[in-house]
Amino acid sequence: MTSKWINYFKSKFDRINCWVIGPGLGRHECLSLFFRKFIESLPINSYLVIDADGLFFLCKHPDLLLILEKIHCIMTPNLR
Repeated sequence: MTSKWINYFKSKFDRINCWVIGPGLGRHECLSLFFRKFIESLPINSYLVIDADGLFFLCKHPDLLLILEKIHCIMTPNLR
């Protein structure tokens, strides 16, 4: 299922260059692989906002920070 969704988003990369991931994503374990594959598939010229559950999954995959250095990324943590 992950590859189906990743392919869907990849088909939009030529028309959309700004993405938001996190709000409403949920924390089910199957989404961890989706999050990783989504970040890995983003083109270099992309803009990305990571919020909420996206930050949760980023903590599980800190190596993705190396990829995020190559795109325009904003992380918006919530303070509680």
